[in-house]
Amino acid sequence: MSWDPPSYRSLARAFVVVIHPDDEDCTALCQQLRRIGCRVTAMWPPPAMLPARADVVFYLEDPAGRHRHLWHAEPVSAVRVAVIAYENPVVLEAIAAANAHAVVSKPIRTFGILASVFVACTLSRYEEKLLARIARLDDTLKSRRLIERATRVLSARLELSEDAAYAAMRAEAMARQMSISAMAESIINAEGLLAPKERKHD
Repeated sequence: MSWDPPSYRSLARAFVVVIHPDDEDCTALCQQLRRIGCRVTAMWPPPAMLPARADVVFYLEDPAGRHRHLWHAEPVSAVRVAVIAYENPVVLEAIAAANAHAVVSKPIRTFGILASVFVACTLSRYEEKLLARIARLDDTLKSRRLIERATRVLSARLELSEDAAYAAMRAEAMARQMSISAMAESIINAEGLLAPKERKHD
């Protein structure tokens, strides 16, 4: 599967949200991101929702703290980089639950911030490609199951072999200039309407 990693130019144009208390670490992180060329805004306490235009979010992951990242509960398209002050099982579980793409540790060091953003964006883009591929495969599988079911319905209705029933359905779909999966769905819907009526007459 081919895919394009992010370029440095695209990183430099990124809009970055930093969710961290206003302290030396926050200042150092924001300054380094601005040196890279990113547009940066800092927020604290954590917002309920991220700005819609956010490309990357650096956020303090501190499960023991009193502030909660309510925005985790919403679907987030932004690349997520967790900022941690220590490592323990609770912090690691929180990072995994948030589906963070990268981690930076405190105290913040300017060296490595660019690499962290690049790796996080690379992983996020690859994840998007995989999810899109899975969605396409899922749609294909659903269509195949739909076609198989419609083929069996036609086979029983018209007393044809399944191969002949499939050929008839395919020919009808081509004649009506519609996809075979749409044709199959129409057949199944029609069968659902006819079957109860026929049972009443029996």
